[in-house]
Amino acid sequence: MPNFQQQIGLMVKEKRKEKKMTQADLARAVGVTQSTISQMEKNILTPTMTVLVKVSHALGTTPSFFLTLHEDTTVYYPKKFEGFLEEVESYYNRYEYEKMGTLIQQAEEEKCCIDDPHQLPWVLMWKAKYLLQTYQLDKALFLCFQILDEMHIYLSNKLKGEIHRVLGDIYYAQSVVLEPIHMEVEPHTESYRNCEEALFHYRKGYSYLHFENKTSDSYKKILYGIGASLQRMGEDEGAQEYYEKCIRRGAQDMKNYKSYEGSIHLANAHVWLGRKDYGKALFLTQKALMVYEEIDDFRNQMTCHLMYAEIYEDMKNIEQAQQSYQSCYDVYLAHPEQSRLDFIQTLKEKGFAC
Repeated sequence: MPNFQQQIGLMVKEKRKEKKMTQADLARAVGVTQSTISQMEKNILTPTMTVLVKVSHALGTTPSFFLTLHEDTTVYYPKKFEGFLEEVESYYNRYEYEKMGTLIQQAEEEKCCIDDPHQLPWVLMWKAKYLLQTYQLDKALFLCFQILDEMHIYLSNKLKGEIHRVLGDIYYAQSVVLEPIHMEVEPHTESYRNCEEALFHYRKGYSYLHFENKTSDSYKKILYGIGASLQRMGEDEGAQEYYEKCIRRGAQDMKNYKSYEGSIHLANAHVWLGRKDYGKALFLTQKALMVYEEIDDFRNQMTCHLMYAEIYEDMKNIEQAQQSYQSCYDVYLAHPEQSRLDFIQTLKEKGFAC
């Protein structure tokens, strides 16, 4: 049986020939070089999910077509766990993604298949949100398209809006990964194209949620996502219009959306830390901290100080790391009610009295 990479290459080649397209034709349709298509078909290059989506559209199919043979798409739901979805959502809202992931993993290990076709897409949607928050962007992207492709008859307008918002967040995150420091990106770049995709999905989400609850958190985040995408694409006037809509819909002082902006900076700080680009990781952590100080978000200020400590520890700068732990501890002493259990545990392990 071919492995994942070989399967993708073979299937792209077969589908291209079926459509009577040359490699050059497909490359033009996708916006890549002919060499990229050739390497993909020869199993030298594994396409990213973004490229695979474009290849799928060019060949008149969906990403699921290329992935269903190697992906186990069975989704398990722990029927014996009362209030499973509510518990997953509560962890998500408290930023406790590790616990959220553990709960989802337990559900899959229990191997209790969910048989309610209306409930299954919600389970998948929360899993996609978890994958997004843990920066497994390609997996999150595939899962969202799987829901839209294979379960569309069971989706309410509310759920369609939620899924398109997640897709918008994924593409926006991919844009920021490519160019995380500069807020405005140049046209015709991959980062700009990701912004365009984000904008498309945010607007699709907007169209579905427009007739739902306009004061819901999802609706306001879509408005903010449209504004952030437009701003990043250099359309400041349009961005301001959507930021103002956020305020009119009840976003008090934009605090929730400033917090969202800070979370994007922190997520990308993690990306650059993984690449050992400490300068960019420190810069983005500083940007996040400035946002959280502006809105008096003490919990996320502690998150930033712990991020600083993680970066400095990776740099083997123990003195600076210890100072960062001390800064986190100082915020904790001033606002203990804002702390999280994992923060307290980390500080205790570093010798602080909590």
